[in-house]
Amino acid sequence: MTFRASPFVRPALLALTLGLLGSSGAQSGTATQTASLVATPPTAPTFCTEDLELYVELEVGGRNRGTRLVYPEGEALWVEAAALTPSEAGYVAAQKDCNGVAFVRLNPTLRTRLDGQALSLVVEANPALLGTTTYRVGTGQVSYASDLPLLRLSYSVAAAADVSRGVDTAAMQVAVQYWRGNLRLEGSARLAGGQGRTPGTVYGARADYDLSPSWQVGAFADAGSGEERFGVRSSLSRLVLRDVGPIELDFPSDAEVQVTVDGETRTAFLAPAGHLVLTDVRAKYTSGTVAVRWTDGVREGQSTFPYRQASALQPGSFGVTGEVAWNTRAGLEANVEGRYVLTPQVSLQAGFEQSNGTPRASLGAVWQDGEQGANLNASTDFGVRPSGAPSAEGVGTRVQAGYAARTGPVTFGLSSTWTVTPAGTDPRRSEARLVAAYNRSSLEMYASVAYSLSRELSGRVGLDYRPTAAALLSASADMGREGVRFRVRGRFMLGSGRSVAVEGRPGPGFAAEYTQAIDNDLLRLNVQNLAPYVAGTYTLNRGISATASVNSSGQGAVSVTGSVSRVAGQLTWNSTRDGSVLFLKTGVPGLTLRVNGQPQGRTDAAGDVVLTGFRAGLPLQLSFDPSELPIEVGYRQDRVGLLPDRAGVNELDWRENFTVSRWVTLRWAEGHSAAGATLEVAGQVFTADDEGAALLPPLPAGVPALLRSEDGTQRCHVVTGPKGEVPACGS
Repeated sequence: MTFRASPFVRPALLALTLGLLGSSGAQSGTATQTASLVATPPTAPTFCTEDLELYVELEVGGRNRGTRLVYPEGEALWVEAAALTPSEAGYVAAQKDCNGVAFVRLNPTLRTRLDGQALSLVVEANPALLGTTTYRVGTGQVSYASDLPLLRLSYSVAAAADVSRGVDTAAMQVAVQYWRGNLRLEGSARLAGGQGRTPGTVYGARADYDLSPSWQVGAFADAGSGEERFGVRSSLSRLVLRDVGPIELDFPSDAEVQVTVDGETRTAFLAPAGHLVLTDVRAKYTSGTVAVRWTDGVREGQSTFPYRQASALQPGSFGVTGEVAWNTRAGLEANVEGRYVLTPQVSLQAGFEQSNGTPRASLGAVWQDGEQGANLNASTDFGVRPSGAPSAEGVGTRVQAGYAARTGPVTFGLSSTWTVTPAGTDPRRSEARLVAAYNRSSLEMYASVAYSLSRELSGRVGLDYRPTAAALLSASADMGREGVRFRVRGRFMLGSGRSVAVEGRPGPGFAAEYTQAIDNDLLRLNVQNLAPYVAGTYTLNRGISATASVNSSGQGAVSVTGSVSRVAGQLTWNSTRDGSVLFLKTGVPGLTLRVNGQPQGRTDAAGDVVLTGFRAGLPLQLSFDPSELPIEVGYRQDRVGLLPDRAGVNELDWRENFTVSRWVTLRWAEGHSAAGATLEVAGQVFTADDEGAALLPPLPAGVPALLRSEDGTQRCHVVTGPKGEVPACGS
């Protein structure tokens, strides 16, 4: 499905889009609209007289349609046909021309309010007269495919020392990665040593290739410390998500709609006024939320729809991973795992492993009902000695069962595990556990207790209380073999990135911590009544991550971690060694982009930016500040939820989210500028300034427009040219 940006549009540009696109059938997905315009043969209109002519400010379905010509005829109202959108065809009772302009008579069942003194006409929305649109969302998977090469050098250096012994440990790791399309190559080296240790170096190489989105193959090799290991690996999957729809909403007027599933924007489209039914909404979890955000250029809102389902995968889904390697010390090694979804509640699992000359196989079945919060897991392992005789240590059957439920602020759960070996029930690996929690407003209480067949009883109780947004008080008690241990803790936010935490336990157990955020850096000081008594740590996070720590016992440590990447001619520094890269195209120079609310980059002269430091498969929100945009630039949305799925370069073309307008001088037939005039295009009105200049977005060719003078006495019809230009009247 083609990804399209969504709501939060500047009203003028959105309204133009609504008029030009007409219905959601032009958008991605599948949409069906049940209404169509009523057409009647032209007849001599009786209402078309100057005595009935009235210019009013028209509002339909809560959205302003500009200054319009209206003819009241008895109980009937005739309005310009251009003031209605195609989705409002049910509002039309008849259609006729008056002086070359199409007018429609409003359906008499509509509720209208005509104010002759205020010169306004309000037409209330009537859902019964609007159509029904069905929109198929599907997986809505955004394509992040990119053929841009990524070259990355990652590094990590760490050392720890003691005043009396000198350097205790030291390690350094360097890796070079090259990613392009479906190909991934990596080479690495790691050197480690220290007091009493023999320095050693380990080298590694990796090569992976995606034969398809669901089938990956690769090879690897490691050498060093007297051991070599090399082999191949592969994974194959077919995962089909279940549908959590249908979802139904009503809109009084055409609106831009954005559908987000668990934080990931699946699609955005133009929804016609009326009843909207969203189908084929695929969710990746057993429970979560579908959010529908909308705007009609004036109003905006959001509706949320929580869901729960027995399983996120449809029957027939499966996944298999396998790896085979030769180890110069241990010989042949293998590991294969597979899973098959039999029903929405039942899945089968199987595995095979060979290590140190001993093969081991496993079979299992899982029953899980996400809607009811219940699960049952049964598995068995079977191992064989190198001689071929069964290994008693390798035989075992394990059964797990659990149930969880929530009623208001109370959550409770019950689980049990039973493990059987040839010698009988294993008491240390067989237990029952009960958990309960209460969570309301600023108070949370929790408790858990477990009992094993070895007659061991353990448990924990505690509470968290938040008297203010800047304070958290906690108390807990743990019960086990060593008796009962109590602990109290408090954390207080002091503002300006500062916080203090204190902790106390019976006996020698007092500790305090002070933290101070300095831009992106962090200072942490610890004090306790056990050695070391005082410790301090400073973390630098500015393109690299560097940490230095010392304590009163004479110990210290330092580490430096980071990477430098080159993508699309841009060089970026990052404080993490790996992670995904997003190459974003906006077409807007100098725009600051935020990832999860934090500024991460600024677009270059071409409107492009490279963002780094996030992981594939984790959702993130991309946003910008609309106030940074120049007046000529409009936008369809100021944020979007993404789920980049590539560990290398993810590329997203977001240029269609922005519209660059231009100043156009409107002119009458004699060539004079149309100062103060209005240009009506597709139901939207643009007003010219004192010099006749109006700010217009890009217009398609062949769109009819009406130029009207400020006092309404002069007007003419024009049609946009081949490049969307607005010609002078009469040309």
